[in-house]
Amino acid sequence: MKKNIFFLILILLSNSLSAQIPIGSFRAHLPCYGFNSVAVAPDVIYASNESGVMYYDKTDGSKGFWTKVEGLSETHLSCIFYEKNSHLLVIGYQSGNLDFINDDGEIHNLPDIKNKPMTGSKKILNTYYYNGVLYITCPFGIVLIDPETLLIRDTWYTRNGDSQYYVNDLEIFDNQFYLATSAGLYHTPANNAAIADFSTWQAVNEL
Repeated sequence: MKKNIFFLILILLSNSLSAQIPIGSFRAHLPCYGFNSVAVAPDVIYASNESGVMYYDKTDGSKGFWTKVEGLSETHLSCIFYEKNSHLLVIGYQSGNLDFINDDGEIHNLPDIKNKPMTGSKKILNTYYYNGVLYITCPFGIVLIDPETLLIRDTWYTRNGDSQYYVNDLEIFDNQFYLATSAGLYHTPANNAAIADFSTWQAVNEL
């Protein structure tokens, strides 16, 4: 009798497990802590940690996630940003890699920064949208990306002579670019014709 009960329990457990995860499939278990970035779309709220992106649909209350299992390029996410004009969720990685997810859930990868031969960190720190361009903040400077074609337009290196300034963050306010660097805060007008030349940026000495 005990033997029959034992086999019945095994069968029930087997059926329960197989109903949850099909044989040959994988399911990611995303840790719900250590979030490093939040992005808000009209109907969806996104939050990321190093493992992936969790999302909550405000219209129907559904929840889900994207990880490498669901198609992301890798782990070790560093930031996310939702661009409402192009309806793109931008996912940045510590390696410099970038993923773009559209409203249909299609994932497009842009590995150009990651693959660029250079020393130092390529970590994606933040993303901003201004006048039809995505501004990707990295420790070495700013990378400009066309959100329609997902091609790199330009790169602004924070180098002045023999000095290379480590970038911490970028902010755009009142038609001015503000850059927080290892040497302090710098700014320049958005219409600066030589904006890619960091020697034309001015230090904010009032701080």
